[in-house]
Amino acid sequence: MLFSFKDKNKEFQIIQNGPWNVGENIVKLKLWMKQESVFEVDHGFIEFWIQVRGIPLDHMNKDTGIVIRGMLGVLAEVEGPKVDGVLRRSFLRIKVGINITKAFPIGFSLER
Repeated sequence: MLFSFKDKNKEFQIIQNGPWNVGENIVKLKLWMKQESVFEVDHGFIEFWIQVRGIPLDHMNKDTGIVIRGMLGVLAEVEGPKVDGVLRRSFLRIKVGINITKAFPIGFSLER
C-alpha cells in the first residue's frame, strides 16, 4: 500500500512517530526511494518506542538504555526520565529497532 502526503512536515512527523496500530495491525511507514523495487523493501525491521519499568532510580538514565540495547535490538533513541535533574516519570522510554522475524524477549535482568 502506498501513501502520499502533500505536507512534507506532516509526512516526516508521521513516519518518525510510527509504527502505528490500525485495526489491531502494525502499520510501518517508510520513505520510498524512487529507484527501489517493492521487493527490495525490508519489512522485517521496525523501530518501537518501549517503556522499561521497574528500574532502580539510580539506573534511570541513558546509560541503562544503552545496556538494554544489546538485549533487545538496535538502540535508536533514549528519552531520559529526568528534566533539569528532576525525575518526571517512573520508567525509561527508549526507541529500539527490532527484527520482527524473531521472538521478542519479554523480560531481562540488569546487574545492580
